[in-house]
Amino acid sequence: MTEAFDQLTIFMVIYPYIVITNIDISVTAKNNCGWFVILAVSMNVVFNLAAAFIGQFFEIRAQRARNKKKNEIEQAIQDHVINRKKIIMHYPGQFPEFEAYVDFYLQKQHFSSYIKEREWVVKQGLDPAKLREEKEFLSFIRKQNLQ
Repeated sequence: MTEAFDQLTIFMVIYPYIVITNIDISVTAKNNCGWFVILAVSMNVVFNLAAAFIGQFFEIRAQRARNKKKNEIEQAIQDHVINRKKIIMHYPGQFPEFEAYVDFYLQKQHFSSYIKEREWVVKQGLDPAKLREEKEFLSFIRKQNLQ
């Protein structure tokens, strides 16, 4: 949209420029054409700034909505884990699938920052086996049958 308006502004400025450079045209007409060029270019700048601000506003708003949804999902998962922990505490050993779920969630929380560190190490072309958490991480992956 802004590109079309930019092109329109260029076309609007071309004719007055021809008038301004013509020596046979009166100074008053040249002055009026100059003010028209200033007005057209100023409107173009204002339009482009407005378009940029509006685009950023909607992007920020969408990002906030995504973050809010993400936080709601994380809170729901945490509430789910807390409820399962309470059940496990009241009935130990009776719900092994709950215990496995809570154990998986806690280990996943533990390794979430390590995964980012490990990805960075791999991108740098270094060997992640030299990291102290690597053995524990690989054990976790094997235990959960993850790839």
